[in-house]
Amino acid sequence: MSNCGSPSIIRACAIIGNTVVPYRRVGRGHPVLLMAAAVAAATVPLPEAPRGLCVIAPEGSPHGPTFIEWLAVFLDSLGIQDMSIIGIGNFAGLAREFAALEPDRVRRVLSISDGENPLAVADALRSIASLTAADTPLNH
Repeated sequence: MSNCGSPSIIRACAIIGNTVVPYRRVGRGHPVLLMAAAVAAATVPLPEAPRGLCVIAPEGSPHGPTFIEWLAVFLDSLGIQDMSIIGIGNFAGLAREFAALEPDRVRRVLSISDGENPLAVADALRSIASLTAADTPLNH
């Protein structure tokens, strides 16, 4: 999926087996998955997405060995084959592990510690936006 979302924050749900996974989505363009602990996911500020990005923030996901499988199924349910990931706290390592196992699906991974300033997410998104723009061929 190359484009997703709309300019304003949308609340939606993905169905994974018998589980409903709520998520928030904002922006249009290259998908960026924002992964945070389930307790914090609904409260992580979802900044306005920079031009060319669609930020997706699931509000519930497992930890541990089932995370990699869960994430693949979650992305499949949304039709996402190519994306970037911002991993916050414990999800930083899980995001890197997913990228190592699924290199064709992940363009880049940025890690943010739990104690970072809330502006760190906006900074990470701006970095991804500039790198994604640089990926675009000049003669398209």
